[in-house]
Amino acid sequence: MADLRIDPYARRAWQGDRELHLTAKEFDLLRILVRDAGKVVTRDRIMTEVWGVEWWGSSKTLDMHISWLRRKLGDDATRPRYITTVRCVGFRFDETAKFVGEPAPPSNGLALTRAVVAELRALVTHAEKRLAELERAVEEVASGG
Repeated sequence: MADLRIDPYARRAWQGDRELHLTAKEFDLLRILVRDAGKVVTRDRIMTEVWGVEWWGSSKTLDMHISWLRRKLGDDATRPRYITTVRCVGFRFDETAKFVGEPAPPSNGLALTRAVVAELRALVTHAEKRLAELERAVEEVASGG
């Protein structure tokens, strides 16, 4: 039985009987790593899923959040139990964990469809803004400015 449990719908996590008090980003990191336990999750994929498609900053912030998450789990980077660093690639969650709190199937699929469409519209808006920024940058370079 896993000593780590995650309820992604209530955004809560427990280690044994102790609830972990995680920030939003720490919870998202843990959820992604546990979801793909045993597999390497690349830095790029984590940055995209946790910080969003518009993230273009340094991934050092990822290292800091992983460090804080490890501390809250009582993990040690030099002798990891939970999170192993795969140099130049990403991270792997090595312990078993259990997802809890699965929601009941939606009684109205239309509400779920609307939520997905709204999420997709937001992603398209972000992508269009980024594309416009890139096009402006290309025009500046082309015009020698």
